Amino acid sequence: MTYEEIIGQTKAYRCLECGICTGSCPLSRVGCRFSPRLAVERAIVGLGEEVAGESDLWSCLTCRACEGRCPAGVGFTEFMRLMRVESAARESAPVHTHGRVVLDMMEIQGWGLDQRRLDWIDDTLQTATEGEYLYFVGCAPYFDTIFEDLSISLTGAARDTVRLLNHLGIQPIVSNEERCCGHDPFWAGDVETFRELGRRNLDFIRSSGARRVVVSCPECYHMLKAVYPEQLGDLGVEVVHIFDLLVEAVREGRLEFSPTPRIVTYQDPCRLGRFSGVYEQPRELIRALPEVELVEMKETMENAICCGSSGWMNCTAANKAIQVERLRQAGASGAEHLITACPKCRIHLSCALRNDDTDVKIEMQDLLSLLAEALKEG
Repeated sequence: MTYEEIIGQTKAYRCLECGICTGSCPLSRVGCRFSPRLAVERAIVGLGEEVAGESDLWSCLTCRACEGRCPAGVGFTEFMRLMRVESAARESAPVHTHGRVVLDMMEIQGWGLDQRRLDWIDDTLQTATEGEYLYFVGCAPYFDTIFEDLSISLTGAARDTVRLLNHLGIQPIVSNEERCCGHDPFWAGDVETFRELGRRNLDFIRSSGARRVVVSCPECYHMLKAVYPEQLGDLGVEVVHIFDLLVEAVREGRLEFSPTPRIVTYQDPCRLGRFSGVYEQPRELIRALPEVELVEMKETMENAICCGSSGWMNCTAANKAIQVERLRQAGASGAEHLITACPKCRIHLSCALRNDDTDVKIEMQDLLSLLAEALKEG
């Protein structure tokens, strides 16, 4: 794709040079030199090659904070992704975090090797090999190993998802054939890896016989719901976020909770909020918990601050500053617990909580684990 085609496809030519995008960018707010406006403007005046070759291209969080406020409707995040595709084709690369082990793990999943991704399933959970529902778990089993030093159990949220589904009478298919959804390679411009992972997932889902795919990870949800149909073709099944099933059950009286007294605040994941429009469902579920008080942070819902890192690349002091700012907003809310619905939010903000310069004392928890903890049996 030429730079002119990228500009046309993302409507970058509409840019008014108003600067709202840069003023909204979490990175620009903490002093990083990255500017969405300058990247677009330089491409428009014929400097696309330079933009594609600069390290700043990989700094963008693709959080859509800029895009949601742009009065001209410029598709900034897609502009950055397509520029990364061109950059990667020229063998330009970001500074990968964690020695690139996370992206390597995702690439290896596309090789077709046998996996052991179900060790987190214990005897208390009911799963199936066939049926109407398939639970797409995501990379939590791998993250638990890679980020073991953070002492957080991401597969714990997967267990709690199945526990909640079981309570609703659903025994989901869970399979070793599942692969990474390809979110991070997709946003890193690695089209080949994304397509191979996507192809394997499409084959697996279509052959499972399931009619509904339940997803808990925001990134997996966005990929299966929006990106796969656009880039790879129809899945042939309905993609449902677990929150939608749980909200429906609460409203119908099929899901009730015991008192779990605490004050919580909620971190909106970018892919669940700005990308998928899921804002009210998690809040409705929190409010359904007896004796749980929800207090909002200063910037919330469509204005929520990103957890500060994306795609395991170019994580700098600026990214850490974003995370610390968000944690301080959580602390200032008066909450005792910071609740989120995204594995990466938990990883990145838990990492920031360990820093010596973080003066916030708050406990992080996945919303699904909070719901499962309060589940009223019987």
